[in-house]
Amino acid sequence: MGILNGLMPILMVVMGLGFVIFIHELGHFALAKWADVKVDKFSIGFGPTLIGFRRGETEYAISAIPLGGFVKMLGENPSEDGQEATTDPRSYLNKTVGQRMAIISAGVIMNIITAVGFFALSYRLGTTYTPAVIGMVSPGSPAYQAGIRPGDEFVKLDDIVNPSFEDLFRNVSTTHEGQVVRMELKRGGGSETYVADVVPLLRPGRLKPEVGLGMPSDIILATPKLDSLSGIAPDAKIEGDARAGDRIEAVAGPDGAWVNVSSEQDLKTQLSKHRSQPVKLRLVASEGSDTAPREVTVPPTPLVGLGIRFEISPVAAVIPGSPAASAGIVAGDSLIEVAGKPVDSRTLPGIAFDSVGKPLELTVADASGKRRQVQVTPRSEPVDQSLDWMPSNQLTEVAPLGLCYFVTPKVAAVDPGSPADKAGIQPGQSLESVRLEIPKPPARSLFGKLGEAFSPLLGKLVRLINPAYQPEDPNFFLIASSHETSGQSAAIPPSMSVDSLTGTLNFVKVPSVKLTVTGHEKPLDLVPAPQAGLFIADRGLIRPLMERPLPPQPISVAVARGFDDARRGVGEIYRTLRALITQRVSRKLLGGPVTIAQAAHASASEGLGKLMSFLGMLSINLAVLNFLPIAPLDGGQMVLLMGEKVRGKPLPDRLQVVYTLIGLSFVLGLMLMVVSQDILRVFGFM
Repeated sequence: MGILNGLMPILMVVMGLGFVIFIHELGHFALAKWADVKVDKFSIGFGPTLIGFRRGETEYAISAIPLGGFVKMLGENPSEDGQEATTDPRSYLNKTVGQRMAIISAGVIMNIITAVGFFALSYRLGTTYTPAVIGMVSPGSPAYQAGIRPGDEFVKLDDIVNPSFEDLFRNVSTTHEGQVVRMELKRGGGSETYVADVVPLLRPGRLKPEVGLGMPSDIILATPKLDSLSGIAPDAKIEGDARAGDRIEAVAGPDGAWVNVSSEQDLKTQLSKHRSQPVKLRLVASEGSDTAPREVTVPPTPLVGLGIRFEISPVAAVIPGSPAASAGIVAGDSLIEVAGKPVDSRTLPGIAFDSVGKPLELTVADASGKRRQVQVTPRSEPVDQSLDWMPSNQLTEVAPLGLCYFVTPKVAAVDPGSPADKAGIQPGQSLESVRLEIPKPPARSLFGKLGEAFSPLLGKLVRLINPAYQPEDPNFFLIASSHETSGQSAAIPPSMSVDSLTGTLNFVKVPSVKLTVTGHEKPLDLVPAPQAGLFIADRGLIRPLMERPLPPQPISVAVARGFDDARRGVGEIYRTLRALITQRVSRKLLGGPVTIAQAAHASASEGLGKLMSFLGMLSINLAVLNFLPIAPLDGGQMVLLMGEKVRGKPLPDRLQVVYTLIGLSFVLGLMLMVVSQDILRVFGFM
């Protein structure tokens, strides 16, 4: 039974992809028959025939190379068909320009119609979607500076009412430089709405434009286990009867007072409030179960680090209307002291959160160095929303204050007895580079295992082609000296901010790190250790991304939505092509047959509704790309027919040959690129 369950998504994918190709070729075939053109062969796939039969004058076949299909018409290739191509009245060449245009465009039209059908069927069957509730706002990003906060929910995105998070990603990633995306949002937990006009940015080293918004997580346990965070003891676990799929209903601290939670922000706030202590969770079983609520206990999770207090740069951004803005703090100000003590980027978010609703005294210096005392009243926002383990140059947010800054690699102080103290690191020194000894997990997927097996061989082949090629060391990073140094090239290792280093030490079990520090000739070996008084509020609870069911829709609604999705899909593909040409979107995001098959399999694994939606988008892609004015695609043939219509006779043979060769070279080059990128992904080179 397990084997059948595993094979079912694969069978669904094969049948779905085959059907998309079949429908395209069926359009050509049907219009050719309507125009009384002799069709010699109808094939799904290219190359040698695997299965075939002849009925009447036409051979029907499934061929060996599953990268498309074709309809072979008499006269379509005069050099092969000889004199019959010009003399037979049923030859494609002897049909009117209008008939030939209809035949050429029929495949594209069929794919668009089929896409509408796939989308409509997806809605009719019922599917799932990710609500456009903000899970994370990247500090300093366009969305951050527009005042968008975690927990806010989209009401409208440009012309899309009640968008999903997928709509947000698609719209933002296909914008042109300087384009404004209008966002109407509802403040989290309330009915108040506001409008934010946000301009997406393409950051150095990123693959597409972004506004700095992240998807929400649900308040459901993905697994009863705790994540393997570095600060969690090997035997640490949720104490009690926790089950995968349980929804967290309420949280209680040591005082035993239960607080109901209905959103990710509610949960994070309560976990932040009791971050240094065990908490109890009241769990309710998944829908359809009549089990009584259960109580479990989750231990605290110490924050692992090196024991260094780093200097911080001046404030990079202040959220409009935030407590910091109300206190008169502006970008360019420097935070000197909090409650009479030097500012420590590790403890400031916690100090601010613990002072929610109460005045907190800060010493601030302006750009000229002049100091002033300000009082700020923090708001209730979780303390570790920006703890980002990804090796990118992230700013650090103090969410209760509504400001962010960059943590520099310059050492301000060292905790006595810490790993940094034992290694001899001194205030005034700076971190220059880091090597993380990260254990590589074993590959689980078939593609991953193939990659591990053949990666060394492929590396040798790459070096034969390019002797100067040096594989990137995934464990070595330069320490970013400022948030403006994120530009990267093939010769420069990726950079990591100090906060990203801290996040990595916590989210990945790193047995040791080697640091290059000014004032030391050799790299220093440090073993990360828990830092006194610092804790991760989320404490290793593994929660899935938020998904909500969209129940089966009435036929009229499903069809209307199908038309709308097809219309938006066509526009999205053209915007993506424009973004690729202008390099707003990286070609690294393009994929070939392997990428398509993986995406289709992932969709099929989520249910038939998701697969139908994927096939609808694939049909739209096939339609649009096939109608680009590039020979030998359908669009290229249409260009030649339009030229013939205007001229009154076919374009000169020499011009047609040159045009076709240029187009064919482009198509083959594109196929080579996407297939090679597929191979590099499989073997871990991308």
